[in-house]
Amino acid sequence: MLFGSRLAVVSSVLVSTIEAINIPPRTGHYRYQVGINKHVIEHLNANDPTASGNVSPSFLATIFYPTAAYSHGASTPYLNPGLGSLYEARWNFTPGLLASLTSTVQKDAPFLSAGDQTLFSTLLFGGGGGGHATECYTILVSELASHGYTVVGLDHPWTTPLIEEVYAMRMQDTAVFLDHLPKLAEELEAPFNTSYVGAFGGSLGGAAAVGSAYDDERILSAINMDGTFFGRAAVSTSDADVQKPTLMLGMEGHTGVNASLDITWGTFPRWQTDYFRKILVKGATHRDFSDITFWKTVRGSVRDAGPINGTRQVETMNAIVRAFFDFTLLGIPSPVLDAPSKEFPDLIFHGRNKPT
Repeated sequence: MLFGSRLAVVSSVLVSTIEAINIPPRTGHYRYQVGINKHVIEHLNANDPTASGNVSPSFLATIFYPTAAYSHGASTPYLNPGLGSLYEARWNFTPGLLASLTSTVQKDAPFLSAGDQTLFSTLLFGGGGGGHATECYTILVSELASHGYTVVGLDHPWTTPLIEEVYAMRMQDTAVFLDHLPKLAEELEAPFNTSYVGAFGGSLGGAAAVGSAYDDERILSAINMDGTFFGRAAVSTSDADVQKPTLMLGMEGHTGVNASLDITWGTFPRWQTDYFRKILVKGATHRDFSDITFWKTVRGSVRDAGPINGTRQVETMNAIVRAFFDFTLLGIPSPVLDAPSKEFPDLIFHGRNKPT
């Protein structure tokens, strides 16, 4: 007991001596601060391969949205304490390191009035497999919200090695949420756009975003951030054609030539007939398409993350993802999607299609 008490004291001292660090500032319009709101979506799934007994009653929707409320610079913990501790243990970080990261995202801030938000779209987001929750992509999704988008992350409370079964479940959850979205917007008296919807995600969530776009007419465009394709997207026939704007944003090795690095990144582009981009990032690995890339700036390095500077990778993802949705959902063109530039020197333009 005495040893345990001393250990607790040491851990407390370590946490107290770690300087608080804000995650990168958002670049959106000065009017738009960012709020966060969580909702449990009731959905009985009797074929959930990740749940105890294969039955789950619900999943979690985390909503990042623009708000006119101003926090006056007040910072709050970037991750909830339980999640922060989980990741500190997983990545062998000093206790309290992730807890020291702060954000100005405001919990349960008021939504904009309907007249304040008429152009912007709703984006559905899915995190990676293995427990990468939406909060571990806060930097990117809050950046999008600061520019007027409403971003809804769909999280499931379980994880599993049954990757293809989970992929199918992710697409089912997306369809269920889109069915629920108009009712949720009415209940919250929130101006969510239910007509112009984009989907994106990291790893498994990125694959599911593209997969959901095939048969759901409500999803108008999709981004896969470094995820292996499954289902229709993985076949090397014309059936893989999404016939909607799609973007593949991945690590440098994802050329699709080396089967060990995912051959689907080579076959998928061949069949796309609508607007399409495949952009790779020099020095990035799979881990760098989440907030883990920023963790390198406070940790020095993170296991399996690439050598690219974490701050630069954050800026690159923010710019490319927003430019894609600005163009495909709002009709706002951006040269950043078309060719290398001095602003983003780490990008490799590996595939493109612009139908006439």
